[in-house]
Parts: sequence; C-alpha cells; structure tokens
Amino acid sequence: MPRPVISAIRFSPPCVVARLGESPSPLEAFTWAEDPRIFGAGKTVIIPSVSLEVLADGSVEPYIPGSIRFKDGRAIRPVCPFLELTAEVKRGSDRAKWERLTNTLMRDAGISLAQLSFYLVAANRKAQRRTGDPACGFEARLFAEASNHERHALLAWTHVESGLPLVLRDRPIPLGFFQVMRPSPRPSHVGDVCLDTIRVRFTPGRGQVYGPPGATVSQASGSRGRYVIVLPQNRILNPAAQWINYDFNSPPYPPPLPPDTYDGESDVDQNAASFGVVDDTCDVLITATLAARTASLTANGRVFVGPPDFAPDRRPFLSIADDLADRDPRSLPKDVRQATPSEWHDAVADLFRRTAETASLFNLDRARLRQIQINNDRRYENHLGFPKINYETMTVEDRILENKKLLSYDAEVNTLPPAGDEADGAPALPRSEYAKIRHDQLSEPELLLRFLLENRERAREIIRPPFARASELKAAGDLQKPLELRDPRFRRSYAFDMRMPPYMRDADYSALSITRLQWDLLFPDTKEPGSEESARFAQSAYRELSASQQARKLKPRKKRSGVPPE
Repeated sequence: MPRPVISAIRFSPPCVVARLGESPSPLEAFTWAEDPRIFGAGKTVIIPSVSLEVLADGSVEPYIPGSIRFKDGRAIRPVCPFLELTAEVKRGSDRAKWERLTNTLMRDAGISLAQLSFYLVAANRKAQRRTGDPACGFEARLFAEASNHERHALLAWTHVESGLPLVLRDRPIPLGFFQVMRPSPRPSHVGDVCLDTIRVRFTPGRGQVYGPPGATVSQASGSRGRYVIVLPQNRILNPAAQWINYDFNSPPYPPPLPPDTYDGESDVDQNAASFGVVDDTCDVLITATLAARTASLTANGRVFVGPPDFAPDRRPFLSIADDLADRDPRSLPKDVRQATPSEWHDAVADLFRRTAETASLFNLDRARLRQIQINNDRRYENHLGFPKINYETMTVEDRILENKKLLSYDAEVNTLPPAGDEADGAPALPRSEYAKIRHDQLSEPELLLRFLLENRERAREIIRPPFARASELKAAGDLQKPLELRDPRFRRSYAFDMRMPPYMRDADYSALSITRLQWDLLFPDTKEPGSEESARFAQSAYRELSASQQARKLKPRKKRSGVPPE
C-alpha cells in the first residue's frame, strides 16, 4: 500500500466557545432535543452526550454522563472545549480527502509526534481598544510540543515595552490552561470517538475581575447600596496605567459600541471615569505546525471565551452559526429556493421555537422603557407609516401604513395592568408575559403554519426587516418605506420599535433584526423581487404545506441535536 501524503491540516471545529467557571470540574457534553414526554409539548430539553474525561497521563476516556450538573455548590462548571486536527491525505492515485489526523496516520506518513507543535496566544485587549494604548492590553503566550501532555497555565501580562503597562509581569492574570491530549498508540475507537486522534483542550479562567488598589467599593446610580468592585487579592493592576480613570467622553476617537460598558461609568461619584477594572475573558488563537516531509503545514483554531450560559436549554433565535452563514451564504449546502417544502417548514418552525425560547428569558417591559429613552436621547423622530418609537410604542396607538394597527392583540395588552409592583410585591410584567404566551403559540408547527398561510402580509408588518445589501440600495434621496429592507442611510432605520425582535439591540447599538437569510426563509417570494422562480416556490410551498399539515400531526417529531449554546 502506498505511503499516505499529508498536504494540509486544519482544526475541527475551526472555532469554539469556552465559558468561564470556578469549579475544577468541566461541564459535560450535551445536545438539544425535543421533550419526548407526552406533556412535553415539543419544548427543548438537554440530554447527556458523549463526553471525554481527561486522565492523569493526558489521555482521554469517553463516557456518557447519567445527568448534567452545571454547578458544584456555588461554583459554576466551565465549558472547556476540545479541538481536533484533521488532514488532507492522498494515497497513491486516489483523490485527496480529509480525515482525522491520528497517531497512526502520522506514523504511516513517516512523521513523528515530535514534528507537531502548537503556539497559543490568549489576549484581552478591551482596555487597549478603548484607550488606544497597547500598554493597556495583556496576553499569555505559550509554545507546546505535541509530545508534551502536561497542563500548561496561561499567565497573561502586558508585553509591550513602551508606555505604562496595565498588567505587570510579576502579577499576571491567569486566563486558563492549555493541554495536548495523549493519543492512543494504536488505532482505537469507543463508539464514534477515535482515541488516537490528535486533539487539544482549552480550559478558560474562573470568571474573576481585577483592578488597581483603588478599585474598592462603588455605588451605581439607581442602586440602593454599595458593592465591592474587586476582591482585595485581585487589586493587582498598575494604578498609573492609562485605563485607570478612562472616560468614554474624553478620547479624541470614537469609543466602541456600546460605549458605557465598564465599571465606573454609572458610579454616583466617579463622573463616568473608569475604575480600571478588567476580567479574565479572552480571545485565543492556536496555531498548529506540522513539519511534513516536503513543507511545513499550519492550521489555525480560535477560542472565544465568554460568561456562563444561565439558560442552556433555551436556544437563541440568532446564533454565531446564523451570523456566519449570513456573511457567506455560499457556505450553506443549499439555498432557500432549493429547499423542499418539508425542509422549509422544519427550518421555519425551528426558528420560531428558538424565538419562543428567547422570549421566555426576555424582560420586554424593561427593554421597552430603556430603548424608548435611547430613541429620545438620539432624537429619532416618528415617520409617517412607521411604527411608533416613543411611549406610544406597543400600545393601541401604534400603527403602520397609517391606518393599520401594528398589534393584532392590542386589546388584550392594554387591559393588562401597567408594569410595576403588584400589591404582594411581585413584579408585574404584562408585555413580557403576553409575549411568552404568543410566542409559545407560534412555536407549535400547526399554529405557526396556519398563521403564515392566513397572515402573509401581517407577518411582514410585525417582523423588522434586515438591512439591504449594497447592491439593493436605491438612489440617494429615495424615501425609505416601512416594509422594505432597511436602508443604513435613513436614520429611522436604527431606531427601536415593537417589530420583532422588539427592543433588542445589535452589536452597533441599533435595533436588532433577524438575518437576511432568515428573512429570505420566512419570505422566499421576496428574495428576488419580481422573480417568477421565487414566486412559484412560495406559492407551491404554502399550497403543499397547507394540504399536508393534517398528515404531519400524525407523524412523530424528529429529535434535534446540536451543541451547547454559543
């Protein structure tokens, strides 16, 4: 048999999300599924999945946990992702194909484990980005050989030589651990887990905050008492660094959005000046280098570190995967117009289930008041035909296209008590509770299908359109219309109103919308206006689904699987 030739390597998956946690035990793996119980009503539940236990020598042992524990006492379990290496392999005259990079494959290709190494950079540059001063960033750097299976601590400090460093080398901030797993010396499988695969693991930090000696106590405006900013043992940052006393109103360059997300901005005595606090989140770049016979091959993997997920059985309606697919639609296996009616139905139903799960966590009443204030602060104005953006938003006065009331349930909403405290002290959140009821109804496939079949125009009115692509923008000066894709040159496009998703903000602090691909999924006949192909697809999809919805009630639903939330 000809010797295999490795021509390229890459990480699988290429990017992962790690989550902070104080517990020494990592969170075990799980998948999403529909509740199979007779009264489960199709709700999303989590079920244990194949997990890997790291043994003392660095090898891994697969198992399926009997249950999922998210905390040990008060300590939250961190999410510690694995990344595996794959290789493009050519054998003789066969076409090259991608497969796992294993100990066995490397040996067959005449490559030893000593020829593989990893270089990791874990960096937190939030303060650097705000101040524009590289001395306010900090990072950990690590080189590890694939034959070294020890657990390496990632200690971060400010590496630049000029300026006043925020994090001193003798007082580093721990950002977690990195470890190369010990592969099995022989081909070995336990279920779908290949034990001689080359894989690495990243363990994030504990979720600590750090500050200078002066970061002691604070009181935010509107709060009832003072709180400890940073624990005494974590007051290790340089008090002379530029990040201390930073004020987003003072730099000559625009601050990142949102601009007020740092400790000290809302303090009653601090006058928007920063306390100089940072945390142990980071972005991580892992570079694998394989010294093959003919060339040096590299692969890059990325880890994004964030806070714990406090509702892991509630999926977001907009995920990292949705955002990436929206940026590169060619990465999807097929486009909206190529989907069968059944596939289209399943995708739309899944989107509305995820929306219902998001609504179950969302304080709509609080978000509405906050975004009304933002609309006022930015001096956005109501425009004829558009939903209201002042205190009339989500009331009976809220209309679209002059005489059409935007709310189909305005009578019910306005008979509920106003938001506030009830007599027994419990919070009254009428809009939040009603949104949950409505979204729960629309998460049922049959009710959703009926709604979309009978309320095509209504659906377009109550969902906020995404921004149009540059090629679709009209000539400057043409007035934006309420049901069209949003024009970024029109100031009203950024304002918050009750259209779904209501009062939620995007990364640029503007009103959030579903992605363009999700919009095309809901309204396939408008993907290319005037396209006969799109119109025929929409008509046939709705017609076939209408005829088959009764039959679908008799079929058991398929289980869904996924990965833990991003």
